[in-house]
This record gives sequence, structure tokens and C-alpha cells, in this order.
Amino acid sequence: MFLKRSRLNHATFPKRFWMASLVLGLALSGFARGQEPVATASQEVLQKLRQAGARVQQISSAEPAMEINFQLAPIEVNDASLSVLESVPNLIWLNLAETKISDEGLKTVGKLKDLERLHLEKTGIGDAGLAHLTQLEKLTYLNLYGTKVTDSGLLQLANLKQLRRVYVWQSQVSDAGIAKLREVLPDCRVVGEVKLTPAAPPTPVADPAGEKPAEGEKAPADKQEKGGNSQ
Repeated sequence: MFLKRSRLNHATFPKRFWMASLVLGLALSGFARGQEPVATASQEVLQKLRQAGARVQQISSAEPAMEINFQLAPIEVNDASLSVLESVPNLIWLNLAETKISDEGLKTVGKLKDLERLHLEKTGIGDAGLAHLTQLEKLTYLNLYGTKVTDSGLLQLANLKQLRRVYVWQSQVSDAGIAKLREVLPDCRVVGEVKLTPAAPPTPVADPAGEKPAEGEKAPADKQEKGGNSQ
């Protein structure tokens, strides 16, 4: 009996030890980077998000970074829907595309200091809304397609040094506004309207049959025959 128990303990010990080490390692990973252990959203907060129409998921099993997606929500998403976002730690991706949010609602978004990716395409936000995003120092991606943002509003992003991609097609941003932001953020790709230039018409090619032979050259046989018949 003792022998069987001893074998069982030896067989299960490595697996138990590995699982305990993994849990402990994740818990202490923050300390290894000189940070506090990473917090996660409570079940109550997650439930409120789902009730507001959001899809919520953890981006990676290794870290508790969160993605929240309100696009295509089954109910209307407006400024009031965003109040719960402040209770979500480690929120790095947020999709508000095609929602009914306004410039006022971006006050809440501007408090999400860990945010890296933000979708605002096809919303009613404008320059006043972008003014609330100027403290999002970790932001790398911003989609403003189909919004009311203008050149002056776009330039408010000049201090976001981590920005790498901004989409502004079908907004009120001009080529000049795009050029100004590229000047202050040279590492950022600002994508505007794709303008297609019509191709030049092809150059007509002369018909060899209609060309006259150069001096000293013989005319083609068919022309000689025609000439002979006419005599």
C-alpha cells in the first residue's frame, strides 16, 4: 500500500509543481517588471458591460489585458453606455465604431490610460471629442473614418508620440492637415482618401498597311498588283 501511494505521489508531483509554479509566476510577473500585480475586471463589471451590449474578451491567456467591442451591439450604445469602462483595468483595445457616442462621451474614453487601439469610425465625434484624448500616451492606433474631425482637430494628437497609424478617410481632414500631422509625428502613418488618377489614353499605333514605303523601297506585293491592274 505504501509503495502504491509513493508511486502516485511521485507521478503527480511534477504536474502539481508545474501548475503551482505557473500560477505563482503569473501572480508575480508584475513584480518581475517592477510593477504591481495586474488587476482584472470583476464579474459584476463584466456583467454590466455585456448588458450594455459589449463583447468582452481577454486578449492573451498570458496577460489580463482586455478588449471591449461595442460595434454591432444588439442595443443602442451611447455616452451613458461608457460609464462602466472606468472600472475595467488593463483595457487596451476599445471598439466604438458605428455607435451613437458623442464628443461628450469621449471624456470617459480619455481616462483609459492603458488604451492602445481605439475605433471611432462612423460615429458623430468631431474636434471637441479629440480634445479629450490628448492624454492617451500609449495610443498607437486610431480610426477616424467617416467622422466630423477637421485639420485642427487632427493636430490635437500631435503629443501622442506612440501613434503609428491614424485613418481619416471620408472625414473633414484635408491633405494639408494630413501633411501637418505627419510632420510632427514622422513615425505615424496617416491614411486619407485614396485618389485614383485616370490613366492616359494609349498612343495610337500607325497601321503598317497605310504607310507609304520609303524612297528606294518596293511597295508591298498587293499594292503592286493593284497598281498593275489599274494600268
